[in-house]
Amino acid sequence: MIKQRKDTVEYRNVRLSIETYTKLDKYLLELIQKRGDRRLSLDDAINSLIEDYYSKITRD
Repeated sequence: MIKQRKDTVEYRNVRLSIETYTKLDKYLLELIQKRGDRRLSLDDAINSLIEDYYSKITRD
């Protein structure tokens, strides 16, 4: 059963395996180099991956 979400909550904790976290961290470093912005977060990396995924779907 999914826990009800409160409107006031801005962040959620998620569990990642160490392998997934390591891959995401490497992707974040690549994204930082590509964009030239050292202030990017893991949230930015995930959003980038999601945007890339959905842009590929809409092209097909």
